Order: sequence, then C-alpha cells, then structure tokens
Amino acid sequence: MRVEEVSAVIEPVVAPLGLDLFDVVIDAKTLRVTVERDGDLDLDAITHATRAVSAALDSAGIDAGAYALEVSSPGLERPLRTPAHFTGAVGATVSVKARDAAGVANRHRGVLLGADDAGIELDLDGQNTTIAYDKITQARTVFEWGPTPAKTRSRANKAKKPIKAKKPIKAKRPIKAKRPSSAKSAEKSVGAPMTGAPTKTLTTKRDDV
Repeated sequence: MRVEEVSAVIEPVVAPLGLDLFDVVIDAKTLRVTVERDGDLDLDAITHATRAVSAALDSAGIDAGAYALEVSSPGLERPLRTPAHFTGAVGATVSVKARDAAGVANRHRGVLLGADDAGIELDLDGQNTTIAYDKITQARTVFEWGPTPAKTRSRANKAKKPIKAKKPIKAKRPIKAKRPSSAKSAEKSVGAPMTGAPTKTLTTKRDDV
C-alpha cells in the first residue's frame, strides 16, 4: 500500500463532503488521513469522512486490514511535508528543522516567504535564507497567540486610603460636688428649753453628681 495509491482513492471521495485531502501518512500499522476545509471542522464531518474513506478503500481493493485508519484535521499547527504544504503556508510563521552542510540538524523559526519545487525561502530575523527540501527533516506551522490582555486590578486589591484616627474626645472636667452646707440648728429658746420638747434640725442634702 503506497501513499500515492491511497491518496488517489481518498481525494475524490472526500471532495463531495466539502473536504480537501491535506495529507496521507502510513506509519507502522496506522493509516493517517488528514482532511481540511474552510471554517471549523467538527466531529460529525470527521465521522462522515472516516466512513467514506473506509468504504472507498474496501471498494478499491486496497488491503488496509492490517492498518488502523485515523482521519483527523490538521490542527492549529500543521505539519509541512510536501511542496504543496509549504506553498499553502506562505506568509505564515513556521518552524523548520534542517541539516546544514556538515549534516548537523538545526531548528529555524521565521516567516515563510516562498516555496517552489526545489525548496523554501525563510525570513530569519530580517535575513532571507533558502533551504532545499532534501535538507528538511521536519517542519510545521507555528500558531501565534495574541497579546495577553492587561490585568485589571480588582476593587478588592486596591489599597484603601487609611482612615484617619479621630481626635480623642476630651474628658469633661468632673463637676465638683458642692460642699454640703453646715447643718445649722436654729434653736429658738424661749426661756429655758422644755424638757422632752422635740428639736427640729434642718439638714441640706448633697446634690447628686
């Protein structure tokens, strides 16, 4: 079972479903089929594509019984393996692992400026670099996250202005208790006091404080 043979069977089958065949990979005992379309690709579309591809492989007489069939979407970061993949990613930020003249693999990240049948051209920090396909060992697009929104300070985190301590209330001067007037006994005697006569005493009470 060859990739070209499988691709020729799958491509006309997924097209009526509004899908494009993005990639076919035969890895160990897994047949990976990647499809795409403009807009979101939901689970229902993947399910219909899986049934159609499986039936098409059986009808074409391709022995895929020893392989597990996987149908998926490319995802946010797409693998780039063919010239068509690179052509479709022109203008995007890509990560490319390639061997240099000494055979040492290096990772490059930059904007993909162009792609043809021979290789690709990258903008690496303002410097244009050409890499041939036979030097590329791995490549993918890079999903760029948007800027992180500034954190808004919650009201709870705002420092409250310190409350000024109120001036202490001055204690009022205690009201001095009036001295009690001396008890005066007005005793008017007419002549000698009478024995056993009651004595009247005028007593001034202390004011309540």
